[in-house]
Amino acid sequence: MLSAKEDHTQTLISRDLMGVIESVRAIVGAQVAGVALYDAGRGELETCTMFAEGDPIISRMRLADDKAPVRFFSTADGLWVSNNPLEDPRLDHHYVQKYAVKNAVIVPLEYRQERIGNLHLANKIAGDFTTHDCEIIRLLAFVVATLVENHYLSAGIQHLLSETKILYEHEKKAAAQLKEANRRLENQTRRLSRMMKVQERLLSLIFHEADLQTTADTLEDLIGNPVGLFDASHRLLACSKTFSQGDIYLSEAARTGTLPGSFREHRVVRDHMKWGLANKSVVRIPPVSANGEDLTKFFVPVFCRDRIAGYICASERNAKINEDELLAIQQAATVYGLYLLREKAVHETEAKLKGGLVNELIAASYPDEEAITKQAQFLGHNLNAPHFLVLIEPDTVAVRGKNRDTAVEVSSRLAAMASEVFPRGEGISVSLKGAGLVALVAEELIPLRWPGATIVQEVCRHVKKGIEKRLHGYTVTIGISDRCTCPGDYTNAYRQARQTVDVARCRGENGAIVAWNSLGIVGMLTQAEDPEALLKFAKQQLGPLLEYDRTKGTKLVETLKAFLDHNGHLAATAAALYIHTGTLRYRLEKIKHLLGYELDGPRNLDLHFAVRILEVVGMKTTKGPFAVE
Repeated sequence: MLSAKEDHTQTLISRDLMGVIESVRAIVGAQVAGVALYDAGRGELETCTMFAEGDPIISRMRLADDKAPVRFFSTADGLWVSNNPLEDPRLDHHYVQKYAVKNAVIVPLEYRQERIGNLHLANKIAGDFTTHDCEIIRLLAFVVATLVENHYLSAGIQHLLSETKILYEHEKKAAAQLKEANRRLENQTRRLSRMMKVQERLLSLIFHEADLQTTADTLEDLIGNPVGLFDASHRLLACSKTFSQGDIYLSEAARTGTLPGSFREHRVVRDHMKWGLANKSVVRIPPVSANGEDLTKFFVPVFCRDRIAGYICASERNAKINEDELLAIQQAATVYGLYLLREKAVHETEAKLKGGLVNELIAASYPDEEAITKQAQFLGHNLNAPHFLVLIEPDTVAVRGKNRDTAVEVSSRLAAMASEVFPRGEGISVSLKGAGLVALVAEELIPLRWPGATIVQEVCRHVKKGIEKRLHGYTVTIGISDRCTCPGDYTNAYRQARQTVDVARCRGENGAIVAWNSLGIVGMLTQAEDPEALLKFAKQQLGPLLEYDRTKGTKLVETLKAFLDHNGHLAATAAALYIHTGTLRYRLEKIKHLLGYELDGPRNLDLHFAVRILEVVGMKTTKGPFAVE
C-alpha cells in the first residue's frame, strides 16, 4: 500500500476525487468512503479511500475472485448493502475483522452503460445504512462516475499535450498530425471546460438546496433550450422562462396516451417512447405539431427507489441538443431526484405530525389546552379561531355483505390519496381513522386553500369530487361537525361528524355531504344521555303501528314518517313512497284507526318526535330504521 504522497499520478487522482468522496462520506455519515476503479490495461482495481481523519490511501489489487470488491465489480448487477458483515457470505471475513467493518454499502459506477468501478462506504457513524441512504448513494454515484470520466478526459488532454510537443520537434512532415492533434486538444479542452462548469453549477444546486424554479432556470442556462420539470403524473411543477404551452400539451399527451396529430400515426415512435421509459432511458420525441410548433423534445426520467418520480423535458427551440447537453440534463435529473426525496421526507414528517395533532384533539390526550394550542400553532392552526372536523368514509365499507378485501383495499387507496386531494399548507391537517379520513379545516383559510370556496360544504364538494374520481366508481359519504372554537370541542365534534355519516347512511343517502347543524332534532337525539327513555316514549306513541308492522309485514311507520316529512301533502308523500295516492289514503286511514286520533291534531308534534327517535334507533340496529322489537 502506497501513501498518496509517494506517487504523483495517484496524488492527482486522489486530489480530483477527494472532495466528492469526502462529500459523499459526510452526507451519508460514514467513517470510510472510497472508489475502486478498473484499469483494463493492468487487469487491476485501483482504490482511493477517504477516512474520517487522515490522508487518503491509494492501493492496487489484481483481479482475484476471493476479493469482495472484485467479485462485486465482476458479477453484481445492483447495489450491495450489508449491515452485518460478519454474517454476510459475500464479504471477505478476514478483511472485515482486520479493519473492524460494522456495515458497508457498495454501488456500481457506470458511465454510458459501461461499468468503470465501484463506490463503497463503510462504518456508518449512527446506526445502519437505511434505504434512504442507499437511494442518496445511488444518485451520487452518477456524479462520481462523471467526475472520474472528467479525470480521464483531463488525462487524455495531458497526453495530447505531450504528443503535440513531440510532433512539433519532429520533421515538417508531421505538421498535418500536429494540426489534427491541436484541433482535438481544443475540442476536448472546450468540452472539459463546459462539463466542469456544468458539474460546478449542479453541485452548487445540491449543496444550496435550490428550489425547482432555480433548478429549471439553471439548466436552461446550461443547455440553451427551454426546460420543464414534471412529477410522475406529468404535472408541470416548474419551468424555465421560455418553456411554452406546446411543451405542456405534449407532456399531457404523454400522460394520457392520447398522442396528438400526426404523432398518433407513428407507431414505431410510440413504441420507442414506451420502451425508453421502461428501460430507464432518455426518450427522444421527434417533431410534433403542438400549438403551431414543431420541436424535437427529450424526456429524461427521474428515478427514486426504482420508481419514476418525475421527468425533465427539454425542447430544441433555440438549438440542437448535443451529447454533452444531454449528459448535463441527465446529471440534473440527479439534482431533481434529491430534491424530490427531500420533499417527500419533509411531507411525510409533516403529515405524521398533523395526523397526530388531529388524533390528540379527538381523544383529548393532550396534557393541557395551552400545550396543544402551541403544538397546533406550530403546525399552522389557531385553535382559538373556528375550525371544522370533516369525516370522509368510503361507502363500500358500510355496505353489509360487501367483500371484506375490497373494503380494505378501497380504504387503503383513500388513505394514499389524502395528500393529493387536500392542499399542503397552514389550516389543513388530515388523519387516517378507522376506514376513513378525518380532516381538521380552519374556516378562515378556506378561500386561500380552495379558491372560489367560501364555506366548508364547498370544500367538501371539491374533496369529494377529487376522491371519487380516483376511486373509480366508489362513493364517499362526508360528515361535517359543528364549529369548534377551543381544544375542548373536538372530542364531541368527531362524535358529531361520525353520527352525521351514520344518519346519512341510515336514510339511504350514501355519497351525501351532511353537516351536523342540518340534522335538527335528529342530531339532538343522537346525543341523548338516556336513549331508553326516548325509546319508551316512541313505543308509547307508535306502539300499535309497530305491532301491526311486525305481525302483518306492513310499512305503516315508514308511511307515517313520509307523510309528516311532506307536511301532509298526499301527492308528494305518494311519490316519495312510490305508491298510488289511493294506496296512501288506505294506509293513512289504517294509521288513524290504530292510533285512535286524527293526524293533523295537537298530537302531531308527538308523532314527529317519536318517528325521529325510531330513526336514530335504526342507526344502531342491523334491521334498519323503525325496526324495533
